[in-house]
Amino acid sequence: MSSKDKTDNVQTSFLFGILMGLADAIPGVSGGTVAFLLGFYKKLVKSLSFFVIFIRNFTPFKINKQSDSPKKHLYFLFPLATGILISYYFVTLFLVGPTDSPGALRQSSTAPMLYGFFFGLVFASLPRLWGDIENPNKNNLITAFCFAIITYLLLGLSFFSGDSTAYVLFFSGTLSLTAMLLPGLSGAMVLVILGQYSYIASSFHDGSFLNLIPFFLGGVFCLFTILPLLQYSLKNHHSEIMAVMTGILAGSLKTLWPLKSNYDIHQGPLVNTFNNSDFSNESLLFIFLFIIFGFLIENLIIYLKKSTVLMNK
Repeated sequence: MSSKDKTDNVQTSFLFGILMGLADAIPGVSGGTVAFLLGFYKKLVKSLSFFVIFIRNFTPFKINKQSDSPKKHLYFLFPLATGILISYYFVTLFLVGPTDSPGALRQSSTAPMLYGFFFGLVFASLPRLWGDIENPNKNNLITAFCFAIITYLLLGLSFFSGDSTAYVLFFSGTLSLTAMLLPGLSGAMVLVILGQYSYIASSFHDGSFLNLIPFFLGGVFCLFTILPLLQYSLKNHHSEIMAVMTGILAGSLKTLWPLKSNYDIHQGPLVNTFNNSDFSNESLLFIFLFIIFGFLIENLIIYLKKSTVLMNK
């Protein structure tokens, strides 16, 4: 790696971890996008892939240590991961909080506005994901539409009602880490869609780490199975993958609908409502403004990403 790589020192990697953790903790904001904007996305994927291959082989002598040192990858990933965890802790403390102290996303006074913000973020990201398709055609449109319908229907099943069983947590860990590794997709948003965001964040703050073992195992499973497949698919079937992602995000807007009968997963499933009379006109206005704010923030991210691409050319 070049000596000019701006993530070669521990302090910078830690700072980038703080920023990436901030994004990963907010549903609708992608840690992968932050990594891309700050210029270390390829290095992140390369370092993770390096250790996956390293562990798979169990033969470190096969690695060319002159060109690829485990120490260099470790010096990058460890401070980055530390920064992510610290940032994630404080952001989710505000949004979710421990079980006995609900955060802003679990309180009916603030949650509708936050869900409105997330709804705006995801809605605005759809054209960007679709725009990543090279020469979009009818097949891409049909693929996106089908996956939008499938996602919408699946999210209505009891499987996604918020029950935090071992297999749901494992599934959540696999999908959320997959999303974190993709610029434009939010791992936290995947957890919201699956009804696990509040449970995982509150368990983290409660210190109930044993309850999260299936979730962590799902993340490990992703690294050893999904990550190589993801790299191959994005390289060889990029347009098809982006069409699938566009459809999934479009269908997931169902979960992000800001008007709900309940906002705390600890008190029951989060059920959408379309009865505006349950909300005051002032609340509805604030929700609408937060949707617009999320839309504007996402477009700012798109602008910064385009600027970064132009600067790197």
